[in-house]
Amino acid sequence: MVKDTKMVGKTFNRWSVLYRGDNLYNRAAYVCRCNCGVEKLVNGNELRRGKSKGCPSCAKLDRVSYKGKPYNSYLEYAVYQSMKARCSNPKTEKYPNYGGRGIKVCDRWLKSFVHFMDDMGSRPSSSHSIERINNDEGYNPTNCEWATVKIQNSNRRPKASKHYSFNKARSNYKVTVKGKHVGYFDTIGECIVARDEYAKTNNIYIRIKDE
Repeated sequence: MVKDTKMVGKTFNRWSVLYRGDNLYNRAAYVCRCNCGVEKLVNGNELRRGKSKGCPSCAKLDRVSYKGKPYNSYLEYAVYQSMKARCSNPKTEKYPNYGGRGIKVCDRWLKSFVHFMDDMGSRPSSSHSIERINNDEGYNPTNCEWATVKIQNSNRRPKASKHYSFNKARSNYKVTVKGKHVGYFDTIGECIVARDEYAKTNNIYIRIKDE
């Protein structure tokens, strides 16, 4: 392997040059990383001339578009890809909480980013991400919306708690304090408020963990 630092560290379209690799067809070549994370040995001339702009998968996205723009030029496309991965790829970190418990992406969205965009529209801001209204249902047009982290936290599934638990039959949460039934509530936020008010009214001390 020839040591060559002139190209290392430079960026060509989606490629970032990592180091000089073995020659490719008797020409200097470099190991590069695409914006998506894929690494590949790329001919130096093709990098400089712009003939190779990224990995085959990303290059393919340049040839498909939504409203005249490539899919991967939309910030929503990263959200779309992540949504599909956590529901269908067991190797992803979040799969156990999604695909692992039966959460799926509807066929309409699974097959088409265009349909996803037509149904969801653009993200209102960078603070918004996709949220399922009912956490026990999958990703589909009637169960999803763009929401901020604050809204999502009020709708999230609870961690293990001795004060509230999800009731599948009623599709809401049951709150109990010191064995006493407090009531049923739709969100975790409402559960916490009800728990605290009940404890305060009845002079009950409870040790509150991160819930």
